[in-house]
Amino acid sequence: MQVRDRIIVLRKTKYGESDLIVHGLSPKVGQIGFIAKGALRSKRRFGGGVLEPTHFVEITYKGDGGYMADRLHLMYEASLIKDFHALREDYERLELSLYFLQVVGKIQQGEGAEAKELFDLLGNALQAATTSPSLAVLRAHFEAKVLYQQGVWPQDLASQPWLELGLAEHTKIAVSSVETKSFQRQVHTSLESYLHR
Repeated sequence: MQVRDRIIVLRKTKYGESDLIVHGLSPKVGQIGFIAKGALRSKRRFGGGVLEPTHFVEITYKGDGGYMADRLHLMYEASLIKDFHALREDYERLELSLYFLQVVGKIQQGEGAEAKELFDLLGNALQAATTSPSLAVLRAHFEAKVLYQQGVWPQDLASQPWLELGLAEHTKIAVSSVETKSFQRQVHTSLESYLHR
């Protein structure tokens, strides 16, 4: 059975001479793995550079309805929806976006669980990173929202401005620079602890 879905590419690995192993985040089934046979040769099915980390792509793959950890589905084709091009023009933006992918990849490890909220959060984070004048604030905002989605971050008075605004509005967070630095340290330490539990 052929399945169509949209994913954000989390990572890719060259496999053999022309194949790729691709892991992506789907809003329907969470993190899912694929083998894209001939991806490095076929411009018709995979277009040049479509399966790059951070890319938002539409894919067709062989699915049987069942999901198992560590299983790779056969990807038939992929087409680019959005490439977040500005991320690749600035090293700090690219580094932050790859950090976002790494965090999401560690949190959402298995297939079969709907991940729409996390998918939307990641997409919004990548979009915000393309134009953000304050990447450090965006990083802390993303980390707080991830922890809150996972149920491990309280919505207390100090974190309220960070949780109420969307990531696109991270520059509107009205707290002092001292409070921002303190919050950044606190949320980053909490996320590191959560990811390595």
